[in-house]
Amino acid sequence: MTRLVAWVLAAVFAALAAGFGVGLATCRAAAVDAIELQAGDVQVVERFTADLGLRAEQVVLLRAILRHLQDAKGEVLRRNAQRLPQDVRKDLDDVAEAADKRISFMLDAGQRARYEQQRKTETSGR
Repeated sequence: MTRLVAWVLAAVFAALAAGFGVGLATCRAAAVDAIELQAGDVQVVERFTADLGLRAEQVVLLRAILRHLQDAKGEVLRRNAQRLPQDVRKDLDDVAEAADKRISFMLDAGQRARYEQQRKTETSGR
């Protein structure tokens, strides 16, 4: 009887562990799949998928790689902002300001007040 209980407990723990692993993998794939890409990168994914016959897991990885590329390029721009020509800095500031306006527009009054306070704090810290 004790041996049967041990086998049943082992089977239950194995099933729980397998279910946990599948759950984590599913959540991770869904999170990576939800990555927003720029329009040009969406076309890259579509072209690679069509031309190379990418599998679903490869599409997920490609999307993550392209998103990392976007983030890395943005970081390079931020680090080197002071060395950019004045007109390029102005263009970047205009793009950021337009995004701030769109964000403010979608928020309700309370959220907007907190958002604007956060923006002031971030701006004064620069």
